[in-house]
Amino acid sequence: MNRVVKTILLLICAAFVFIFSGCEGETDETETNSFVSLQQDVAVINTKAEITAAYVGFDSINPYKAKSVINKELMYLLHAGLFQLESDLSVSCVIAQSYKADGNEVVVTIKDEAVFSDNTPILSSHVIQSLRAAKGSSLYSKMLSSVKSAREISERKVLFTFDREDIFALNLLTFPIIKSNTDNPCGAGKYLLEFKGEKPYLRLNNRSLLYAMSQNNEISLYDVGLGENEQYAFITGKTSVYIDTLEDNEYHKLSSKTASIETTRLVFIGVNSKSGESSWTWLRRAVDIGLNRTKVAGAPLLGQSVPAATVFHPAFYGLEGIDITHSQGDKEAALRILEENGFSSENSSGFRKKGSLTLTLTVLVCNDNPLKVNLAKAFKEDMKELGIKINIDEQAPDKYSTKLKSGKFDLYIGEIMLCPNFALDSFFTREGSVSFGISEKSCENYFQFKKGKMSISNYLKNFSSEVPFIPVCYRRNVMSYDSTFEGVETAFDDPYYSVYSWGLSD
Repeated sequence: MNRVVKTILLLICAAFVFIFSGCEGETDETETNSFVSLQQDVAVINTKAEITAAYVGFDSINPYKAKSVINKELMYLLHAGLFQLESDLSVSCVIAQSYKADGNEVVVTIKDEAVFSDNTPILSSHVIQSLRAAKGSSLYSKMLSSVKSAREISERKVLFTFDREDIFALNLLTFPIIKSNTDNPCGAGKYLLEFKGEKPYLRLNNRSLLYAMSQNNEISLYDVGLGENEQYAFITGKTSVYIDTLEDNEYHKLSSKTASIETTRLVFIGVNSKSGESSWTWLRRAVDIGLNRTKVAGAPLLGQSVPAATVFHPAFYGLEGIDITHSQGDKEAALRILEENGFSSENSSGFRKKGSLTLTLTVLVCNDNPLKVNLAKAFKEDMKELGIKINIDEQAPDKYSTKLKSGKFDLYIGEIMLCPNFALDSFFTREGSVSFGISEKSCENYFQFKKGKMSISNYLKNFSSEVPFIPVCYRRNVMSYDSTFEGVETAFDDPYYSVYSWGLSD
């Protein structure tokens, strides 16, 4: 048989073995919300894409040492974790073969065939070393703060201990596994770094457990660290992709083809449930039910957000089958709540009143972010339809922080980057960064859910009854890419999720 044909057949067989080798998990009854899926098959493309990614030459490409956002994005090409986040925020096994969860402990077994790009085996010691580096990095320290320790059971088995039970603990074990904590560590991702002379490029890593047949064997790198603007490099065709995080409060659509990159950045309306009219539970419910999240979050956040009627991202697999308020709100239901509580008449300005008391709330917003100020204004207009008067209190960052800490607010516009396990500890612990005005009852409900003692549907019922804060939306990043490309798909925070399938348009 022709040697080339033999090679192709071997690759196809290897691909089938990989696809059908799943990830086994054992959990007790309190952890049935955990979910691990099989690796997805990747379509083989017929026409390769000439891909050029930006990088910063003077910065490290170690995911735990890189300072630039651009180099941190390369980690999705160069590295892999024990598990990988999928588009519905479930996890699939990559380096992990199986796991067993018991209380606040998770034992992970590494696949026998797991190797780095230099063909050396991935061992427990590498996982532990990577965790140590990750916990010491700015990018992963918060995400992994709940991981107390990792201990080697055997060469291919690691015991992780968390500070408390967490039904979504596996979502945290997605940090990159590296061979050594150097500036250019050997990884196990889809590609590996090589050089043509002194010029770096990425070459397909056919030893990766993420490997699939692809004609995109190489990705060129273009150094934007020598003073050239990343946007300009894309516009002039020197790079194929540009990722806009909207950090400058502007949206730069640089191509006719774009792909949204979902994130876990939650925009919410904080609530003071301990004093003032915002302490009325029924009023918080009315605002939550009546809020038109599509309108309030749409234009103010430049169209780059997805409305969220629960604390979880709408794509989250755990929401399947649960009845959720529509993102456009239910004004009729909200008005019924107001009327049932005595606010059945209106004053001359159209605001609801009960006797001489006009229904009024003040929303605190930091004036250093024009998008959030615009969101507060949109919220004010939306609440006018319910007859609730909203006053906007714009404050400089220091005054904004002081008012929050002293409890001098009814509502406030907030934003927080949640970890991939949707840990809400920042809201429901005393030392939490956004725990302002939240009741003890709400905290107790949350930790019952986090431990797996309460189903997600029951937790959401309790949440919507108590309304400790009001979720508004999750923000998105946006990737502009070469208009000749097709087959571009992203996953959570991962712009290069489908890079094997990128091809040229017909």
